Amino acid sequence: MNDELKQIAQRVNWFEPPEKVVQDVDRFLVYFMQYCSDTDISVMRRYFTNQQFRRALDNRSPGIMDERSVAYWDLVLPKPNRDRMPPLEDAFGLYKPERSVNIEEMETAIRDGAIK
Repeated sequence: MNDELKQIAQRVNWFEPPEKVVQDVDRFLVYFMQYCSDTDISVMRRYFTNQQFRRALDNRSPGIMDERSVAYWDLVLPKPNRDRMPPLEDAFGLYKPERSVNIEEMETAIRDGAIK
């Protein structure tokens, strides 16, 4: 385990040694999704895939995550067979976007200030 993951493990699960926390990846990711800081997300995305985050979220133990965190991560993590946002249409069905965007493109646009 490297220093980055060790520091994050200590922050999100302060009552167990970090070496024990990271042994159960799903449990570690659930605690991370509940207690992470926004600066930790890009670090964790280098080590874990969307599929690993989604699996941890879908199989989480009760009582660790609050409803707000569950709702956020359920929104930003692609669901199986639905990793692209469906095209939007206006009330009259006239607006047809040129293409749909995936979650990573959306996060990049928000981070770069293109979307506020």
